[in-house]
Amino acid sequence: MKTKWTRMEWCDWIMPLVASRYPNHCAVLLAGSHTRGQATAQSDVDVIIFEASRGQAYRE
Repeated sequence: MKTKWTRMEWCDWIMPLVASRYPNHCAVLLAGSHTRGQATAQSDVDVIIFEASRGQAYRE
């Protein structure tokens, strides 16, 4: 996976995935090493998805 992406590249990659799995999302945040500029080829992608209808937070 590419380690240095522009904001638009992230949006183009993440948003279709989020929309297909969480159609009622209201916000998406990228977190972790990619936002700090410390990502490597082995880094995972940390995404926080907000849904107005969700009663409480959970990890997946």
